Formats: sequence, structure tokens, C-alpha cells
Amino acid sequence: MDTATPAVSALLADKISSSTYADIDPRALEYGKTLILDILGNAIAGASLDLSIGLLETARSWGRGDVPVWADGSRLTAPDAVLVNSHRAHSAASPRSRPCPAGPPSARSMPWGLPWDSRPGRCRRTRRARAPWR
Repeated sequence: MDTATPAVSALLADKISSSTYADIDPRALEYGKTLILDILGNAIAGASLDLSIGLLETARSWGRGDVPVWADGSRLTAPDAVLVNSHRAHSAASPRSRPCPAGPPSARSMPWGLPWDSRPGRCRRTRRARAPWR
């Protein structure tokens, strides 16, 4: 077993857990806010798609909870709300609903690492970009 990986993970966990809000670069915060708006906008757009509506109806049949479903008044259990909300946020970036399957920045866990040009007819990888706060 590789013993270096747990050590690196522990160091990273210590660094993150000891950080404060003031330690975060302001440009990283602004970029994070942009990603949050991006994912919420996609969730609102994805809420009207047939598959998303069907998923919500199915999740409602599993029972009610305390966690709100975005762009809807429903409340589901936490796992069910995560399923529906994340589906809505990413379904707006599917090949059937967007001109490029790459999707918005929020559709990737590291959006600055794998940028794509999502303009119509431009579904190709662009140059590798750096995080905007670097």
C-alpha cells in the first residue's frame, strides 16, 4: 500500500481545516460565487426538462423531507433532494439541451483545468487554462 497518499491527504486536510475565510484569495471567492450562480441557473433551466420533471415525481413518491428542491416548492429527504438538484443542474448541460456536451463550468469539478468552447459549432477543447485567481 502506498503510504505517501494518506500523508498527503492528512496534510491537505490539516491545511483546509485550519484555514479561515480571510485566508481565501478574493479572486477565488468571486470565482466561487460565479460557479454557484452558474449551477443555480442551470438547475432552473434543467427544471423544465421532461426527464427532470419525471425524476422529481419519482422522488416525491419516495417520501417528503426537509430539504428544498431548487426551482420548485417541493421538499425531499437530503439524498433525494441532492439527486434531483444535481440532475437539474447538470441536465441543462446535456448534449440534447446544449450545443456542446462539455457543459458549463459547474459541470466539471475543476473547470479551469479542462476548458471547452461551448459556442454553437465549437464543441472542441480549447487551450488549457489556469485558475483565474493564479
